[in-house]
Order: sequence, then structure tokens, then C-alpha cells
Amino acid sequence: FNMLSLSSIGASLEVLVGSVSFLFLVATMILATPLTLLAAEAFLYFTNSPPLIPGNMVGFSGVIFALFTLHTLHNPTSVVPIFGHPVPAQYAPLALLGVQSLLFPQASFWGHAAGIAAGFLHARGFLSWTAVPPAWFVAVERSLRHWDGFVRHTGVELAGQAPKRRSAGEGASA
Repeated sequence: FNMLSLSSIGASLEVLVGSVSFLFLVATMILATPLTLLAAEAFLYFTNSPPLIPGNMVGFSGVIFALFTLHTLHNPTSVVPIFGHPVPAQYAPLALLGVQSLLFPQASFWGHAAGIAAGFLHARGFLSWTAVPPAWFVAVERSLRHWDGFVRHTGVELAGQAPKRRSAGEGASA
């Protein structure tokens, strides 16, 4: 199931950002997804709350949820069919998480939710410290010029800017 999802979501993201950039994005999400879950677990531990996950977690599906979240946040006005039902793109990751939890109750709900959170954090710029300059992607692609089949860096960035805090004087006017 994961590889089928990756082939669909991954192919569209790869065309959007380029092969080398997509590889770096996947590597970033491989690290960010479990770190997001670890941060949530640490918060619960220090607040004397019960843990989210009673045992170990393993798998790639949290990364798939992160990539799916990035894809839907990049196309927020589109509609995503989930089991034949149209869902607005901005709600699609949560809808898929809910459906997946009903169909596969033994799957890690919190691992998948951590993937959604990691994708959201990346899209909103909170993981911008992981960013590599576009010139790096171009340089790597130049070294791969003899390879056919990879998509060149397009210049599209999936990470946005971190939301700015409003000062006391800013805000909605009456």
C-alpha cells in the first residue's frame, strides 16, 4: 500500500520540484516525521500524561502522509477523491487518516498524524533550517547529466514562510 501511494504522490511531487529535490524532501520527511512524534511523546512525558504509542513504531507510511500533506497544501483549492468521495484538498490528509484508522485500526494513528504534522510544519516554513540552496540541486543535476529519466529542479519550493507574529498594534481593524 505504501509503495502504491508513493508512486502516485511521489510522481506528482517529483515533477513539481525535480528528482534531486524530491529525494532530499523524502530524506527530510524520513527524519522529521519520527522527530515530530518524539517531540509529542516528550511533551506528554514531561506533563505526566500517558504515552501516545504503547510500543514501538516502524514503517514508511508516516512519510507518505507527510508527502501527501505537502501535495495537498501546495494545491489547496483542488479536490481530492478519497474512496470516491470528493474532499477539499486542505482537509484530505485528515480525512484519509480517519478512513485509514477505520479500515486498519491496528495501524499507527499517531505515526500517521505525526506525518501530517511534519508535512504541515515543512509547508509553513518551520523546517526551513533544513533547506538546501537551489544552486546545490542544479550542481548535483549537472553531475547527473548523463542519466536519463530524472526531472530537473523546477525552482518550485514546497516550504513557505513561517507565520509571522503580529505585534500588539497589528490586527483586524473595526
